[in-house]
Amino acid sequence: MGVDENRFSLTCAACGRTYGPRKRVWRCECGGLLDLNPPAPQLVRDTFTALRSTGARREAHGLWRYAPLLPIAHPDEVRAYGEGLTPLTRARAAGHAARAAKGSAALGPLLKLDYLFPSGSFKDRGSAVMLNRLRELDVTDLVEDSSGNAGASVATYSARNGLRCAIFAPASASRGKLAQVAQAGARLVAVPGPREKATEEAEEAAKAGAYYAGHNRNPFFLAGMKTWAYEVYEQLGGRAPGDCVFPVGGGSMLIGAHRGFRDLLAAGLISRLPRLWAAQTDSCDPVARAIAEGLDHLPPVDKRPTVAEGIALVQPPRGAKILAAIRETGGGAVTVPEGDVLPAAGELARLGFFVEPTSVAAWAGCTRLATTGRFPDPADVVVTLTGSGLKFRDWPVVAATP
Repeated sequence: MGVDENRFSLTCAACGRTYGPRKRVWRCECGGLLDLNPPAPQLVRDTFTALRSTGARREAHGLWRYAPLLPIAHPDEVRAYGEGLTPLTRARAAGHAARAAKGSAALGPLLKLDYLFPSGSFKDRGSAVMLNRLRELDVTDLVEDSSGNAGASVATYSARNGLRCAIFAPASASRGKLAQVAQAGARLVAVPGPREKATEEAEEAAKAGAYYAGHNRNPFFLAGMKTWAYEVYEQLGGRAPGDCVFPVGGGSMLIGAHRGFRDLLAAGLISRLPRLWAAQTDSCDPVARAIAEGLDHLPPVDKRPTVAEGIALVQPPRGAKILAAIRETGGGAVTVPEGDVLPAAGELARLGFFVEPTSVAAWAGCTRLATTGRFPDPADVVVTLTGSGLKFRDWPVVAATP
């Protein structure tokens, strides 16, 4: 059974031009980014009212339980893997955080285990929705650029939806991620040079007629990322957390969570937005610098080599949206020293969570924020763990310390 596609029209954030729901465009003619309108508050209320029933909980699984709020015209024809509803679990504070903690802070934050998606990263939220929508729009060929995880995710869901896919990725990206792209059947184009070069080549390739599915720009991808907020709301028993910490490069997770919580706020299901925090390393921290300096744009930075390759993006396309989301919620940004990342990865692994260094930046950032008293209630913080540790190739192999 289909739904009215008119609510899937796209609007340019720069000039206000609107494109109909069947237009296969990824940016406005003026060069501006396109956005979907948020779902009507009544639709949000009705959706979550239905989900509170026992029958709906049995029949609707994963992120597709929110299908009425997603840009999918035929939810009964979705091609999926059962993705979503990743665990939300408590981590006890470790290391110096435990020594400094008092009261509820000793419990540590809540961890959202988004590395347990089919492709091994949170990017499946966006890819699942985007690729199903592109199939509805009769797209057959697409290109994407990625530092690794998004490429692997888009390749995986392109295969599931029967679309031909080319992924442009830095040649220096983790070999496991590049292998995953190729094994999923996508055409892998390994691009020498910095991450930004892969974007340039993907956009150039799209001029030949393929749809550009750049996850940092695509509005359908962002719509999928909103499901993170919807899940956390349900998993907390119908409320928003006090604070959320994300590793931020392109910012799709932070922006998507912001929009998801705004949907819930507009529907009267929550009374306030959680504070959103961006974690970056000092090897590439344009968002943290902009917040610290009170800028409305991301300043140029000299990117250095980093183990947190997934967030090493100097000028993310939606940089202004990242800053706006942080400031609207009263959150902030934290810079993690590069040298702290791998030790923090070991700390997190000993708690039972083996994730790649990009994810670790959020954990390490949360620890720094907690020990400096930035959270009113350190136990009411959600940290998202975004990618599996099995994807990173350069782990040091040393004897474990007790």
